Amino acid sequence: LRTRLRDAMHAALPVASPPSRLRHLGSACHALAELTAVFLPKAVADGSLFELDAASFSMVLAQDKLVVASESAVLEHALRWASRAGRTEEVVSRVMPLVRFPLVSLLRPSAALKRLQQGNAVVAQLIKEALALQVKPASAVTTFVPTRHRLIEGVLPDDTDDVPRAKRRKYCKD
Repeated sequence: LRTRLRDAMHAALPVASPPSRLRHLGSACHALAELTAVFLPKAVADGSLFELDAASFSMVLAQDKLVVASESAVLEHALRWASRAGRTEEVVSRVMPLVRFPLVSLLRPSAALKRLQQGNAVVAQLIKEALALQVKPASAVTTFVPTRHRLIEGVLPDDTDDVPRAKRRKYCKD
């Protein structure tokens, strides 16, 4: 229940709203997300990444400079975060589109991903979209337009819902 309340409270926080004090709060949240992205291995090791509320975790996933070996690792971290007791389907549906599924081999999905796929329509759509793109030639990636899914408000810095799901993160090796 505590997790659910924290997610709901922070997901409702208007970090991109016009009043200046809220804009500063939004800037601070984005700065903390950038810092967490840089120190992601430490946040994973000590478990603090999985304690983040939905809005904060989304801001970390939205970072292009996420320090992680592969998008598969990002997916595993997101699955671990989503499996925490108290996470609702709605909250998970607003976070998972930030994982770049087309860059993850989905031929042998983990048990956790299969469970989430069965219980969450957005995740099922993301996997279907990724598999469809993965069977196309590499040139199709340049014209790929990802399906828009509802995100937590204010997560993306440019205030759009366009997630570059087929674009590699700067520090990903594969």
